[in-house]
Amino acid sequence: MGGYSENKTRSAEMRARTIRAATQNWQAAMNSTSCPTIEQLVSEKHLDPGTTPLDAWGHGFILECAKDEVYVTSIGPDGKPGTTDDIRIPKTDPN
Repeated sequence: MGGYSENKTRSAEMRARTIRAATQNWQAAMNSTSCPTIEQLVSEKHLDPGTTPLDAWGHGFILECAKDEVYVTSIGPDGKPGTTDDIRIPKTDPN
């Protein structure tokens, strides 16, 4: 059972990194520090249309753009934001 959970965690981290890179590319292309939506990233071809906007547990990713950094968060298996099972890429604190 632990391996299955680890696979889901790795999958969520990989998807978050993909979304983060697409967001950074979007910001560079738009010369902006604002945060796009995942739908914008897909419609403007910064993310492949086949990229799922959901984490491994079926929750939407949270995009946060602050202080010249892009954070992508999965609320993890418990489905509650701000808990210890959240997955944040990069792992640093945005505050």
